[in-house]
Amino acid sequence: MRRVMKKGIAIALAAAMVITAAPASQAGAAKKPALNIKKKTVKPGATVKLKIKNGSKKAKVTWKASKKKMVKLSKKSNKGVTVKALKKTGKVNVTASYKVGKKKAVKLTCKLTIKKGSSKVTNEPVVTPAPATQNPVVTPAPATQSPNVGGPTPTKGPTKTPAPTKTPGPAAKNGAVDARKLASGAVITVDGTVGAKEWMDANVTIDLLQNANSVRGEVAIKAATAKLMWADDAVYALIQADAAMEEVTLFVDDDGDATNNNAKKATGTLSADKMTAEVKVDCAPNADKGVKAEIMVKAGGTINYFDSVTKMAYNAEKDEWALEDEGIKAGTDDSVLGTVNLLGSLEQPKTAYFTKDGADIIAEAAIPDEWETPAEDGAEEGTFFAKTKKMNFVDVAYWTDVYAANSAESIMFQKVNTAPYNPAGYEGTLDGIELATAYDADGNKLEDLSDTSKIAEWRSDRSQAQGYVMWDKQYAYVLFDITDSDIAPVPVDGEERYVSDSTEFFFNEDNATAYGAAGDSSAVQFRVSAIDNGFSSNEYSTGKYELVAHAVGYKYADGVVKNVIEEGCLGYYTQYIIKLGKEHRNGDVMGMDLQVNDCSSKVVAATEETPESTTPVRNCTITAYDTTNSSWENPTVFGRIELVNPDEAPVDPNATPVPTEVPAFDIADASDATPAAMKVDAPIVADGTIDEAWADVPAYAVKSTSDDSQALVKTAWDADNLYVLVRVKDAAFDSTADADYMRDGGELFLDEDNSKEDSYAANTDAFQYRYSGFDAEATTTKKITEGSDDAKAAYAGIEAAHVMVSDGYIVEYKVPWADKDSIAAGKVIGYEVNVFDCAGGSRAQEMLLLTEGGALYQNPSLFGEIELTEKKYDLHAGIVEKPNSWDPAAATVVKNADGSVTITKTGEFGFVRPNEDWGPCSKIVISYKDSDNAAGFGYVVKYDSNNVGWANGEENKSNFSTMTGEGTAEIIPANPSGNVSGIRIFGGTDGATLTITDITFVK
Repeated sequence: MRRVMKKGIAIALAAAMVITAAPASQAGAAKKPALNIKKKTVKPGATVKLKIKNGSKKAKVTWKASKKKMVKLSKKSNKGVTVKALKKTGKVNVTASYKVGKKKAVKLTCKLTIKKGSSKVTNEPVVTPAPATQNPVVTPAPATQSPNVGGPTPTKGPTKTPAPTKTPGPAAKNGAVDARKLASGAVITVDGTVGAKEWMDANVTIDLLQNANSVRGEVAIKAATAKLMWADDAVYALIQADAAMEEVTLFVDDDGDATNNNAKKATGTLSADKMTAEVKVDCAPNADKGVKAEIMVKAGGTINYFDSVTKMAYNAEKDEWALEDEGIKAGTDDSVLGTVNLLGSLEQPKTAYFTKDGADIIAEAAIPDEWETPAEDGAEEGTFFAKTKKMNFVDVAYWTDVYAANSAESIMFQKVNTAPYNPAGYEGTLDGIELATAYDADGNKLEDLSDTSKIAEWRSDRSQAQGYVMWDKQYAYVLFDITDSDIAPVPVDGEERYVSDSTEFFFNEDNATAYGAAGDSSAVQFRVSAIDNGFSSNEYSTGKYELVAHAVGYKYADGVVKNVIEEGCLGYYTQYIIKLGKEHRNGDVMGMDLQVNDCSSKVVAATEETPESTTPVRNCTITAYDTTNSSWENPTVFGRIELVNPDEAPVDPNATPVPTEVPAFDIADASDATPAAMKVDAPIVADGTIDEAWADVPAYAVKSTSDDSQALVKTAWDADNLYVLVRVKDAAFDSTADADYMRDGGELFLDEDNSKEDSYAANTDAFQYRYSGFDAEATTTKKITEGSDDAKAAYAGIEAAHVMVSDGYIVEYKVPWADKDSIAAGKVIGYEVNVFDCAGGSRAQEMLLLTEGGALYQNPSLFGEIELTEKKYDLHAGIVEKPNSWDPAAATVVKNADGSVTITKTGEFGFVRPNEDWGPCSKIVISYKDSDNAAGFGYVVKYDSNNVGWANGEENKSNFSTMTGEGTAEIIPANPSGNVSGIRIFGGTDGATLTITDITFVK
């Protein structure tokens, strides 16, 4: 017995040693690298030390800041970085790109908020210090007291109130804000919905949560913005939040007297989901003195923009001074209102016109294959991720003819900025300004600029500079036409290119409110030098855009354009071609601005130490839309440009969905093959319509227990996006519940790397996206409802739209890939589509595509899987039995789960393309296997000159062949220009079997 015990102990010890020696991957998952601080609020001038926890010594770490003018990074290493907050306040991300060997880089981000006032740390890990070693506590012996002689013990004197700490100043009040005047004829309908053109010119966005001291009580809203506009008889406000608002009030004091407390007020109209409000206050704004105003939002607690908690009170118990709420004074005390500057309107054209000549423009541009300024991911800070190419100069008539066809004037440069802001400190030279003209107070043109006190204003007109912007489904096309006989030289080493004559195009396809990280921003600033067609940009580089091509041509008399500067040069043209990130439609609005830098060479006098020299200086800039001279740092001041295509009906994003007639729902359209995602040749617009792009993508049925509620799902992909189309038949649409997951609609689940972690926190690219409650009367949910912060950031660009149809609805999703480099045919992703079937405000059933359900909203490892495949013919949908009337017998056909088809020989069968002719093709490849190796089967290609299907077609009998064993059969059609309408399979001995695995048509 003792031997057995000893043996058992020995085994146990050996096992323990094995476990101890096991690598970390077996004993437990290694901890992932992370930053010691994820979120922090600091004062200007403060220093933060970021460290990487659980990091590898072999890691390569690249540190970057999203806004270089807000923080300075120093002491960068693979272990950490020192971050110093500069004077500018706001929000900035500091990111570490952490990479070990050939593994995919991991991004670790710390979100810093720089603001005046006390620093506050949020989400910073708390480290409990180890207790100090203490000596034994010795209780002292009680002191011997003298007997109380002469009466009671005297009472102690009064306790002195401690001197207070230095009294802090009151909370800072938000600064003045701007409101743009409505353009002539423009109207804002105060109905809680943002019309397509109503707020186009409101190019300043106000962050209502900028000052935490203006928030009182518990407020569910985490993000809220406002825009202001004015007319001669009113001030308007647009408020948008990320959660429902209860009430929105706008106060306006149009006489600017803070003592008489006569501000007018109005309550806003809320949208159906209560996340948008519009307000109008009838008043008489004065552009010269501006107005005083306040915006107040009620949502549990209250949000005020100007009316802050400003009273300071001393807390004796804590010996400190702190802010104390005086209560909301807006409406009773005009002194708490803030200043609103009234800006003029943008009256000039704000339109980009559609061109039908895009293919010809691209052909003439002859954009090369080679990149002008390549950059690799993970490049050191300061390296531009510029994706640019120099192209051929294109005939300017493409632009001028389109504007003439639309009876439109070119874009004029309305704002002249002459302040010296050259970083080297050189003053601009007024006599070097060629693109603007000086006028005195009486409107007279000034020729002599020596007395600058006479200059009342500067003006620029179309004879000096003009611009044109066009678009099509794939590209934006920009033309600058500049008259400047003195084209300044390329700046010397160390100088910025904006001190040589150049054009700048600011572009914001997604109308983002801030510049993003380098290589990942939809708001960008492009610059092309006039003298050498040299490209440069701000630190955000070319952002999300795949391609920016550019060219410069030089103007001469009689309209001649050359590619060199010679005597008699009158000026220059600059052209940009930008590949758009998505397909656009008539009525869409983009942010953009055009700027020209007017420069010259300044003579620097000789000194005892240096000879006379010249240096380039920027004398002035002229801009088309920005009147604040801040486009370089603030995309909200870009102009809002409407895309116009007279041949296409505009799309109103706020219109109530109207039932659209589409082909009737038929569950028989579903393929019974294993669901797969099929590659498509061109991007698909997520607008809820079943357009031609979906024609070849197979549909798969979701699991349903009711004939009244069924759904078909199509899944497609390309190098940039995943596309999902859900066609739902629902006899009784229900959206009555308060909870969004109890309203008809559905969810999309995605785990791009299919890593199968069992929590969203651990799975940084898994998410659940819900789209429900979207009938005309319901509160719509359309957002990521589960997922880590990294997943929410990576997939922030999801687009989704729906259309109500007579027997149900259609939902369409477009999801940008987070890791485009990993996307290829054969990749398997974690995936599921869930359709809600609700009734009476509760869930009747979940209809899932791939799985049997479960807690997918908690556990990404439960997602199904779907493979990214190349375009594939749906064999099941194309089967035709008895294809020829002369042979009435039909083959026995089995549709296999993998999408293949097996035939047992008793007759004939064939394939056609459902609902459409295959058209001409140069080659057809049939993949097959003959499991019993019986006598061969043959095939015949069918043609149909009428394009109507199989019947009455002409056979290409010369292509008779046999298929034995396993392999492929290649058919070269005898009539490659004919319309292939089908393939007939026949032959073989009785009982022989043949499995067709694929048919490929080479166009």
